[in-house]
Amino acid sequence: MKTLLLTSLSLLIAFTSFSQNNTTIEKARAVFGELKGKGPYTRSDVILQDHISVSSADGNKYEVVSFRLIITPKAGTAILLSSRNSSFSENIKQNLYTVVVGDKIIVEAIEAAVNGDPKIEYH
Repeated sequence: MKTLLLTSLSLLIAFTSFSQNNTTIEKARAVFGELKGKGPYTRSDVILQDHISVSSADGNKYEVVSFRLIITPKAGTAILLSSRNSSFSENIKQNLYTVVVGDKIIVEAIEAAVNGDPKIEYH
């Protein structure tokens, strides 16, 4: 079974460190909604997004199975959110709507199936 696990940390939103069966995939990347390139992004850019996707230049097709999203306000307590697919739930969308300049959004533990392989188990 081919599986994919992505872990990333960012000042706003950035994605790093892909692995597939303990091998690095150089050209695979996660995308926060439709945002391209490196941040920082405007508040309106962030609140308009509705999914996480994974793509690569090698033609593999990835289906996001789950991910975690942490919103760390400049002042206040961090909020941990999760999804069991690529779409942002209403809860995630509502929490993204509260983001202001200076807040951090961390996307971590993206799990995806590649090329239609069976879905992986959640950790």
